[in-house]
Amino acid sequence: MSKYDFGFLGYGEAAFSLTNGLSANGIKICAYDKFKNEICEKRAKEAGVTLFDTVKEVFENTDIVICCVAAAQALPIAEETKQYMRPGLYYCDSNTCSPMEEEKVAKVVEPTGALFCDIAIMAPVPAYGSKCPLLACGPGGEYVTKKLKECGLNIKFLNNKVGSASAMKILRSVFMKGYIAILLESLQAAYKYGVTDQILESIRASMIEEREFYDQVNFLLTGTVIHSVRWEQEMEACVKTLENANEDSAMSKAALSKMRMCTNAGLYNRFNGKRPESYIMVLQALEEAKNK
Repeated sequence: MSKYDFGFLGYGEAAFSLTNGLSANGIKICAYDKFKNEICEKRAKEAGVTLFDTVKEVFENTDIVICCVAAAQALPIAEETKQYMRPGLYYCDSNTCSPMEEEKVAKVVEPTGALFCDIAIMAPVPAYGSKCPLLACGPGGEYVTKKLKECGLNIKFLNNKVGSASAMKILRSVFMKGYIAILLESLQAAYKYGVTDQILESIRASMIEEREFYDQVNFLLTGTVIHSVRWEQEMEACVKTLENANEDSAMSKAALSKMRMCTNAGLYNRFNGKRPESYIMVLQALEEAKNK
């Protein structure tokens, strides 16, 4: 019997938000973070998570290992850690990768005797915490879903096909990030002409209730400051997924371009990695970046 209910490879904001509060219910969680720093250690202490000094210790002390890092590191980390995988282990990848990338990770895991589980995080984790909706699939998906549900996580099992959960996440992003891209395109021009409020009011009148709409606009656009790099990677995965399915990816490419524009404008450094109070500040920063 493993000492810990589950463990993380990477203990950043997402892993912390998912685990914070679970230890109060007796859930034991461990983690390893290659870039362990003061913030990481503080989060682990607050959440009651054991931080190991080596990645090997995570594999030795739990039967469910969840990789939660940058999407580009999903395959390299699986390759690096396959030496520690074994029968009876469930290796999960929760990164925002394309279904094709998850299939590559699964192929690394399969020969070790461990079972692979593709986990998709379907909402902003900091906002939902341990109640954030998760989807799971793959050979180990059903077992992992059962165990993580028992731990208090909000997870649903889709099927045994690797990539199904990631496809749900990625294809949802076609709309969500496309929506952000369209808002940016419209409001950047509106800002120049001094009609930002009027444009938003016109859109609101055609769509949803005033308070909900403005809160949503503010949340989405200020989110580009802290998430544009990750969203850029997400839209690259969207484009690849759609092209692999022989579907048109025009809107996803446009959204990718907008996310890249936000990254190149240096919004993260401009606001010191913190979400600004108003979307107007984002529009102003983008306009100033164009004029440099």
